[in-house]
Amino acid sequence: MNQTEKTQILKTFLSSEELADSLADADLSARDLDDIIAGAPAPLSVKARYARGEDKVQIERALNELTLRPGEVFSLTDAWYDEDIKDVKTAAGGLFLSFGNVSAAIRKEQAEEGADGDACQWYTLQKWVPDGGGNLVNTFVYTLFGDEPVFFRKRCGERAGVTVFDTRFGGCVPELNLPVPFAVGELLRVDCRPFFPPLPALLLEKGDNRDCCCLQVLYRDTDGEWRTAALKHGLRLRTLSGEPYVAADRLSPLYRLTTWTGELPNGCAPLTEAQKYLNGEEAKGRRLGEML
Repeated sequence: MNQTEKTQILKTFLSSEELADSLADADLSARDLDDIIAGAPAPLSVKARYARGEDKVQIERALNELTLRPGEVFSLTDAWYDEDIKDVKTAAGGLFLSFGNVSAAIRKEQAEEGADGDACQWYTLQKWVPDGGGNLVNTFVYTLFGDEPVFFRKRCGERAGVTVFDTRFGGCVPELNLPVPFAVGELLRVDCRPFFPPLPALLLEKGDNRDCCCLQVLYRDTDGEWRTAALKHGLRLRTLSGEPYVAADRLSPLYRLTTWTGELPNGCAPLTEAQKYLNGEEAKGRRLGEML
């Protein structure tokens, strides 16, 4: 892969200009670039243009599977992040015999509700095919942002009576492991919409900038508690009831990671005090993380 192709991939799939620019001359492997494409919050049609080898084959197949054959059906589920309970809510969106009808129904709903690109809302689309014995089998599960398929999971069999799906293109699998240009003590904007609203996080440790756990951050969880996390693995958020928020790791924070600008949300002022305490010193960030 030449430099021009690498630059196109970085600019197309990393919304963070700071990160994309910093990686222009970084020593990235072909696998690193494949992973950037696989987990990106971008339409599958765009991913298909840049993917290589088996990844390209799988993405193109997923796109082709959006055309139904006789007897096949789509089921649609509307999902959104509910601020009151800090958790996902879902509602049945209906059954459809073509993807065109799915797309039309989503556009109609969003027009009626006045939804915009900043909304914490997404859709799950399941494909069901006859198994020859009078039953329907779920073969593909797509995640849609608006009416655009962005992620998918493909059925690959059963294990102990449970359906097993290939999750490489299902979101935050694989987790991105890229070096970042940010310094210890910087306030970062973690934006994993539509799965939860943007959050500020203070970079406590950077380590060697390549280990999967090297980026340690401090953040105020959606339940009001202060926590630390290895950012490349995602923020481990909690619901209002204290249970793990199941959609917290659906998108790698690195894609849109940038410096925080503007006012901090209510309750996050202690981040500014912690930033002053750190003064850019990683040893202090490590001690602060250990205290929490």
